[in-house]
Amino acid sequence: MRLFLDTKKYTRNIQQIDIEILNKVLSSGYFVFLDLIFWSFLLTMLTFEAHGSIFIGFIIFVSSYVFGVILYSLLNLWLKEQPGD
Repeated sequence: MRLFLDTKKYTRNIQQIDIEILNKVLSSGYFVFLDLIFWSFLLTMLTFEAHGSIFIGFIIFVSSYVFGVILYSLLNLWLKEQPGD
């Protein structure tokens, strides 16, 4: 349907709407927590040779995930308290 719109005004408006939708998805809490799971797992896999134990790997996974959640929560709290919004 977008191909039928000829004017640049409508195209620019549609692009802005697409950017807003993408911004909402990427900044949603669910996406951040899924992203934290991925990065924690990647960190655990990349450091597996250093610790060599599944138990220590689990501790690294949980600690990096908890650190990310705490950091996200603190930044979210701090940015919501900014005056002028």
